[in-house]
Amino acid sequence: MAYTDDFGIRAVYGLGADGKGELAKEAGAQNKYAVKQLVVDVSGVVSTSALQMKGAFLPKGSIILSAYLAVTKAATTAATTIDIGTCQLDGTTVDSDGLVDGATLAAGGKVGAGAQINAQVAYDEAITVLVSAAAGAAGMEGKLIIDYV
Repeated sequence: MAYTDDFGIRAVYGLGADGKGELAKEAGAQNKYAVKQLVVDVSGVVSTSALQMKGAFLPKGSIILSAYLAVTKAATTAATTIDIGTCQLDGTTVDSDGLVDGATLAAGGKVGAGAQINAQVAYDEAITVLVSAAAGAAGMEGKLIIDYV
């Protein structure tokens, strides 16, 4: 099903009459501002200095809409908080807690409230993670979910 709303935005739902997803393809092609999602596994982080998550980066010019830390299993060590931010691909820090600032490592969800939320990414930026205690976040299991356009 497809329709154009009051703002002139074409909305497309479902697979279409042919059952092959032609309308869904059309929707993606016409919406250059579609929300993208980057999911990073942050389980068992052991670094008290910014640890660059290889292969996980936000492209230059992106706008970060939200960051959500989903801790599915609490840490079994002394680490009590986690900071998540970004750095340039060469390792230069952009903002070490720009996505998630001082979130506790108990199980549950944490909404990121760092300074980079609702801001434009200046470089191709890798995700960095650091914890508050030298023992790291052993036993912690979780994922960082970033929505951006």
